[in-house]
Amino acid sequence: MRENLSLLLASLRERGWTGTFLVIFSKLKDLLFDIKYGTDTRGWVGLEELNFSSENKSRGTQYQPTGVTLLRYAFDSIQPSHESVFIDLGCGKGRVLLLAYLRGFKRVVGVEFSPQLCQTAKENIEIFGKKLGRKVDIEIHQSDVTDYPWQDDEDVIFMFNPFDPIVLDKVLSDIQSSFIRRPRRGWIVYVNPRHQGLFDSARGFELVRETKVLGDRLSVFEFAVKGNR
Repeated sequence: MRENLSLLLASLRERGWTGTFLVIFSKLKDLLFDIKYGTDTRGWVGLEELNFSSENKSRGTQYQPTGVTLLRYAFDSIQPSHESVFIDLGCGKGRVLLLAYLRGFKRVVGVEFSPQLCQTAKENIEIFGKKLGRKVDIEIHQSDVTDYPWQDDEDVIFMFNPFDPIVLDKVLSDIQSSFIRRPRRGWIVYVNPRHQGLFDSARGFELVRETKVLGDRLSVFEFAVKGNR
């Protein structure tokens, strides 16, 4: 109780009454999402709570669910078609994947290096499908992102600050290679972009939107090889 009061007071100092109300309303929408579909996508999970080994585990970050409001705003910031393929790097419990499925992407893919979170995401997808009354085709790949075999139709890439700059640099290089192999228009949606500077030296990425939604920074980059605009 005391901790919640401290958080409320801190929010009031930082955002004022209006901003704090909007944040509370956003959290309520996240809760209602889980209630509506019977899923479990809320709650932060620290790396120390995840029992697995990976060369890049220490370069990752804790699981923090993306807000429903923020993600819908992010989708509205790009121009995907129904042929677009969505991929979430560090998909955690899968909330972003479920919302992407509802958005109508051709394929929805999640990459996560924690077996525990992959299992939770798969359970959420199954529960979500039962609620919708149909099989929900969402791919979950238990993999380190540096080992993920990029498919050359993946064109909407989502990241919620999932790893450090060393891993991000390798990921950006792999994305570049995929887009050069098969020239196409695509986007990277980067929430809480702590390592945004890496994009400045990465060929082909152009910052097309930068804003803040309920306290979270959002950067959207477009990728298009020359002659594909």
